[in-house]
Amino acid sequence: LYWMAKKSPDRIRAFLLDEAKTHLQGSADLKHFQPKYGPWEQRLCLAPDGDFFTAIREKKASVVTGEIKEFDEQGIVMETGERVDADIIVTATGFNLHDNFPMNDIQTDIDGVPYDSPGAILHRGTMVADVPNFAFTLGYINASWSLRLELQCKFMCRVLHEMDARRMTICVPQLGDDVQEGDEPLPVSSGYVLRSAHRLPKQGNRDPWQAHQNVFADGRILTGGSLDDGLVFTVAGPPPSRL
Repeated sequence: LYWMAKKSPDRIRAFLLDEAKTHLQGSADLKHFQPKYGPWEQRLCLAPDGDFFTAIREKKASVVTGEIKEFDEQGIVMETGERVDADIIVTATGFNLHDNFPMNDIQTDIDGVPYDSPGAILHRGTMVADVPNFAFTLGYINASWSLRLELQCKFMCRVLHEMDARRMTICVPQLGDDVQEGDEPLPVSSGYVLRSAHRLPKQGNRDPWQAHQNVFADGRILTGGSLDDGLVFTVAGPPPSRL
């Protein structure tokens, strides 16, 4: 569905609206199910067994889509003037990403130069160019978050086993002359991503300097492929002794 939405967003939008109309059975105005962004420009929520629509049909829940004008003592006032009365309001949007991803609050210097995320390029979506012995996890925006995490952990184990086999103590991704700056790692238009876009690292323009929103493509570069493509193994000081 994700790739179909990217290729034919209008067709998928029409399909989703038709499905919503069928399940709502006239219990809600369809305008509230038509956000201004296209399908999968932001994360798409699934409703197993249609329980979400059942709650709306039974008047146990409702949906209002729009922009908030203000809060008052009764609840929320929308820009359209529509009111949403509420006893409790849970603010579940508007958060911001860390501004030095993926180090975040970790103060990191590389040979005396402070790490600065906008100038960084990610390797396999798991390591960072010129940063030795460091890996992180970043899940999917179009599938279970943990699917990629499992692949990334397998990749990290590959690297550790290779370091042990070569008796090396350092593994660092290094850019080749043929690698250029590519896209950002989070291909969505969610507000928290757009607000931090200028501070996010980039991907490269070819594998293995890219992470894909596709478990099969990621599996190919994380669990297979040569580790010497983009990674440099070295030793600091005497090689580790074997027990």
